[in-house]
Amino acid sequence: MKKILLIGLFVLNVNAQADDYDDMEIIANEFAGCVGVFKAFAKASPNDPALAESLMGYSRGAKLAAAYLFANMRAIKDGTSKPYADYYPQVESIAFRYYKQAKIQLEAGNSESMEAALMECADLNEVQTKIIQDIREDAYEN
Repeated sequence: MKKILLIGLFVLNVNAQADDYDDMEIIANEFAGCVGVFKAFAKASPNDPALAESLMGYSRGAKLAAAYLFANMRAIKDGTSKPYADYYPQVESIAFRYYKQAKIQLEAGNSESMEAALMECADLNEVQTKIIQDIREDAYEN
């Protein structure tokens, strides 16, 4: 329930202030974890290329959203900014741990718990879409 409340709050204010730093960190880490979950499901779907590609699209979006949030966290913390891509290694490090865990669970046939993880990631889609829209708007303004 707390995540749902955080997500609702976050959609209203993607460009959060310093007092939202902890919430931003939680969501950034969840997005990074979802990168790995989406990739694991995509690789586990070789017989359904459309599904695999869709999941990889969600993975790419989650990666960008996580990097965006990590970049904003840095700006809040010390006032500096770096390109989002500079945060991709951090996102990939977190994603890799989730990917390995998801892959093991899927190979063991524990699809129920992994489907729950996938649904948790899907629940972030509204926030992910808002973040991507904000990134696009920023790009067009600059």
